[in-house]
Order: sequence, then structure tokens, then C-alpha cells
Amino acid sequence: MKVLLVNPVPDFGFNWNFDMPFSCLALGSFLQTRGHEVRIWDRRVERVHIQKYIARSAPDAVCLSVIASTYIRDAMDVAAVAKDAGIPVIWGGHYATIVPEEILRSGLADWVGLREGEYTLLELLAVVAGTQNIADVLGAAYLDADGRFVVNPERPFANLADFPPLDYALLPDIRLYQTAMAPARHLSSIITSKGCPYQCTFCFNYYYHHCQLRLRPLELVFAEIDTLARDYGADGLMILDELFGVNKERLRAFCAFMREKHPAMSWFCCNAVGNFTADELKMMYAAGCKTISYGIESGSRELLARIKKNYDPAILAAFIQQTKDAGLTTSGSFIIGFPKETVAQLRETVHMVFRLALDLVVLNYFSVVPGSELFNELVDEGKITPAKTLQEVIAYGERNDMEHNYSEIPTIDLKVVRCFFRWNALKATTREGEKGSSLIMLKMALSQVLLMVFRTGVRNALVNLYGAAKEFLVTFWYAHAHPKIRKKYDLYRRNFGRRF
Repeated sequence: MKVLLVNPVPDFGFNWNFDMPFSCLALGSFLQTRGHEVRIWDRRVERVHIQKYIARSAPDAVCLSVIASTYIRDAMDVAAVAKDAGIPVIWGGHYATIVPEEILRSGLADWVGLREGEYTLLELLAVVAGTQNIADVLGAAYLDADGRFVVNPERPFANLADFPPLDYALLPDIRLYQTAMAPARHLSSIITSKGCPYQCTFCFNYYYHHCQLRLRPLELVFAEIDTLARDYGADGLMILDELFGVNKERLRAFCAFMREKHPAMSWFCCNAVGNFTADELKMMYAAGCKTISYGIESGSRELLARIKKNYDPAILAAFIQQTKDAGLTTSGSFIIGFPKETVAQLRETVHMVFRLALDLVVLNYFSVVPGSELFNELVDEGKITPAKTLQEVIAYGERNDMEHNYSEIPTIDLKVVRCFFRWNALKATTREGEKGSSLIMLKMALSQVLLMVFRTGVRNALVNLYGAAKEFLVTFWYAHAHPKIRKKYDLYRRNFGRRF
């Protein structure tokens, strides 16, 4: 069967980096081993008219990967064309799992695959072929003959060893997904695990992964790294796992492999605070790790407890310093504007950022995620009405623009605080930056302008450049034009490294 796997275009104003469409890549690599003819259409990089592309590829089924609400609008456009052509349409992915009924009632899907998709999609394709009954497909949602919404029993998670290595030849051109992050010039992304054992209330991990961390066999991971380096010139890896290196034996094996097989390759990863010892951090650095990003989220002990971020903030400063002492660049992500967050708690977060003097700081507004514990709390409090249509679902995804502020903090304060740290991120320096890699974020932004021309052509590059220029001016304005708010939160560059 000819299967078209579609990665839609998100609604972002601009987008410099294109992560590989891992959902489509994993599904396609698996389906090929089961005899299907697969094509991946990543609409972010192949801007072809929908009707022309579908007519040219003539698929037997169109499968849409929707990993966030920002992908829904474009997915609807593709699905509408496919349905008009009489082609069965299947939706899947993280966000489709959260809103399957809304998708089905839009009339733009025949079935929705829930959670992990490889085996579910394989069986849904058998339904398309007429060799299997939809009622027997675990992990599928659909409307029955009477229009009733039906969710079949959940499919147990598969053994990740059953899946093949990713077939990068399915992508249009892997160079479209490579970027530069000092010292790497051809940085590629990989995933070595699925899920996360934590229960953060702002995340849908509990709903989607059931708080399970599952590890891909290292031999598959190593085979993919070898392929990326040998066939595609990768000299760096961005490890996209939510938590990399939790299993210590596995971490040691990974570091040994990188030292022996790819000693010149740099890599970057994410983890939670407190999950590494000093010796492990030194081992990672010796194996090529350059940056670790930690999900810190808040400087308020009370707020951390409320969002179930289960680390002791008392260890944070020492842990970050320990990471720096190992030679690693430190990155920290924070969220501001949590429901019921107060001005005093935001001040605690700001002061925490200053004390830690992280090399890179990522400050995001709180975004409502359907399926998360905080979303359900807001529904119970009457502050959110659950979506009934896909248009309403899209609106939820746009609520991180602070038009819907659920905190007790003035919206203007949130904008000023975020933009202050975004502006100062342009001056970020890597640990090795003291040897000449200062202004790393600014240099990366400039390099992406050139890459965008190569990736999507001059026209799309100009559109993205316009969006970037607008964002730059907005950031500059809020970072500099409100001195009273800056004073309220002690927002001065001299405070980096200061203990409040």
C-alpha cells in the first residue's frame, strides 16, 4: 500500500530550525519493514501545493502527524484535500491523542491513532485494505455507523527493540534538518528514549506516556549515530530525550561509545536537576558533551511543589556550579505565568536566574496543554471551557501569547521579564566561549538566516526574516522601555551572579 506520512506546517510566526519529523520517520521506517511503500511529506521544507502533491503521489492513505496544536490548522487543509479526493485519512501524534473526538467530528479524519502509533497505524492500514475490522484495532478512535464516538481499548506500549533503526533516506534531504551550534557545524538530532517518569502538572506526560521512561536498545541508537556521521556528515548530536542519562550503566556505555567511535563529535542533552554526580558530568564532558539543559521552571519552593517538580531547590546552585566545573555549558528552562503565580513568586524566579548565572536561559510563558493536570484544574474552576471543535482547540494553543493570563501577575510584567532575559540571551557564552565563542545565540541566529535561504528558498526566508525582525524589535522594546517594572524585579544585567 502507498502511504503518505505528512508533517504539517506549524502556525509559528517564524521558524529557523527544523527538527527531523521523528514521528513520521519512525512510522515510515517501521511500515517499510512490513511491505508498505512510504513517502514522507514534511510541509515545512517542501512547500508544494496540496492538491498537486497528493495528485502526484496518489497515496492509498494519508496519515497526519500532529504533535502540537499549532500543527492542526495545516493538517486540516491537507486532510480536506485528501477527503475530497476520496483518500482515507488517519490522524495521530501527541496532540491528536488528546483531542480525537474533535478531530473526528470535524469530518476530516476516518480514524485517529492514540499514543504510540507503529502497530496501531499498521492495523489501521489493514482496515483501509479491508482485511481487518476497526473494532479490533487497539488504540484507535472513530465514529461508528450511528455517529457515536468510540475509543477502543488502549494498546500496551510496544517493546522498542521491535522497531528498526530510522531510515533517514525517507527524508527529502537530511541537510535541511542540520544546524550549527558551536562547535558543531552539522548538528543532527536523535532520540534514545521515550517518555518521562515525572508528573509535572503542566505536561501531558501522564496522559500520553503514563509517566513511563522507555529506553531504545543502544545498538539501534549507535547504528543511527554511525549512519548520521558516515553518510550525512553529522559532527554533532542534539539528544531530544526528555531525560537523557538516567540509567547510569547505559550512560557509561554511551560515553564509552562516543569516546571510542566518534571522539570529535559534540553532543547536547536535557535532564532534571540533581540526576548527575560530579564524576558523571566529567565523564560526559570527556565523551563530547558540551551543553546540558535543565528544566528548572521556577525559583519558588511553593510553586515547585504545586507543579510537582520534585527536586530540592536548595541543591540547585551547587549542582549548576558542579556542571560548570566539569566544563559544560549550562542551560536552564523556566516557565512564568503559572496559574495563581504571584508577583513575589516571580521575583523569586528572577532572583534564582540571577544567582545561578546560567550560560543560557530560556524563559517561556505558561501554555495551557489539554490533558495536563493544570488544564483540568482550570476547567474545574470554570476558567476554561473544554473545546468542542478543532477551531477551539487551535485557540487553546494560542493562549501562550498572554492574552489569557491565569496568574496574579500583570501581563505587562510577564512580557518585560521574559524579554529582558531573551535580550540578554543574545550575549550568551559557552563554557569554551571564553576561548572565542561568545555571543553564541546571536551568531547562531545570523547563521540560520543563510541556512533558511538554502532550506526553503528566498521568498520563505524573507517571510521568516520579517517575523524574526518583528520579534527582535518587540523583545528590545519590552526589555528596555519599562524602567519601573525592571526596578520592581531588579532586572539589570549587573545582577547576573548576584546572591539576593
